[in-house]
Amino acid sequence: MPRLNEIELKRMSRFLQWSPTGCLLWMGSKNPKGYGRTSIGPNQYSVHRLFYETFVGPIPPDKVMDHLCRTRNCANPNHLRCVTEQENILAGISPSAIAATKTHCPAGHPYAGENLRITGRGFRVCRTCESIYNKRRNGENRHAVS
Repeated sequence: MPRLNEIELKRMSRFLQWSPTGCLLWMGSKNPKGYGRTSIGPNQYSVHRLFYETFVGPIPPDKVMDHLCRTRNCANPNHLRCVTEQENILAGISPSAIAATKTHCPAGHPYAGENLRITGRGFRVCRTCESIYNKRRNGENRHAVS
């Protein structure tokens, strides 16, 4: 990804606006997810990645950008950090991130040690609740067959 030169920075400055929160908002073209996009020559680039590489340094190939401000069109390098994909997901407010912070099942049993089972799809299951459910289900099935 190219570093921005003075000409590109001047051209892009027309599309930037400071917010009261300190975000440097990209008011130009955005992709469907709301991240700023711009063209340099024939190529399209993410604005926040361009600004990070220009003012902070290269983004390692195994890292993604995390917006600490949670504002997708923010290009302020001080609001960005390099993290792994998993760190980025868990830092967010998605259902996956919220579920990952839970230490106990809805019934209050810990998601830990022998009480924790990870499914093939990566979901956490409380073994205590699973056992109770299976006993109830199997008990009901026996009565239905008789």
